[in-house]
Amino acid sequence: MNTPSKDKTAQMHSLPAGSVSIRAAMHFPEGPLYHDAPRPDSTTNEFCLACHSKNDIVSGLTVEALRYKNGVLAKMDPRRQPTQPHTFISGNIPTSFVDSFKGNKGAIGSGYIDDYMMPSSAGVLPTLRSLVQMQSEKVVKHVYTIDTLARNDATVLRGNTSGLANRVWFYVNGNSVAYDDAAPFELPVSKLVTGKNEVKMYVRSGSGLQNVYIYPSITVQ
Repeated sequence: MNTPSKDKTAQMHSLPAGSVSIRAAMHFPEGPLYHDAPRPDSTTNEFCLACHSKNDIVSGLTVEALRYKNGVLAKMDPRRQPTQPHTFISGNIPTSFVDSFKGNKGAIGSGYIDDYMMPSSAGVLPTLRSLVQMQSEKVVKHVYTIDTLARNDATVLRGNTSGLANRVWFYVNGNSVAYDDAAPFELPVSKLVTGKNEVKMYVRSGSGLQNVYIYPSITVQ
């Protein structure tokens, strides 16, 4: 029944002004998908791992299926998420089917539906979403630009990036100490000195675009 409820709580039919969806941030933080870039690595995404497993509990839904595949653009990738349409469209396509058509059938120039339903990665910089302290694949705490850590509380610092990132260099106090070319991007805590550390991360995409992030004071006790 498409009728808003009469209670005063927030629901989809009557959202308060200024409401912001956090669904994507919770379920697919490594997103979004770009039609002209590979699908991001989702092997550490807890939402995906609810069904994907190393033991293939749900037939076909392996952890390997979540892995980043360099050079395979999302629009050409045979892997699809449940809510995605088929890769190709043909025939008499309703102009209202895709918002970007704007009622103009002449806008159809490619058979790849993703060309119209996903953004382009052109000029988009890879980003660091968060840095977290990990122990036995569990998050211990979020790490802030100025923070204090107990060495025995974790084994690695993990950089959670946008899906465009495919390489990360870690520098500690001006020295290159670690390099990762596959997610998850991790810095062993053993690379940090006891006392104050300046941690710098160079986050680069497959297209060569780069962002630099600096944590000026991570004190290890």
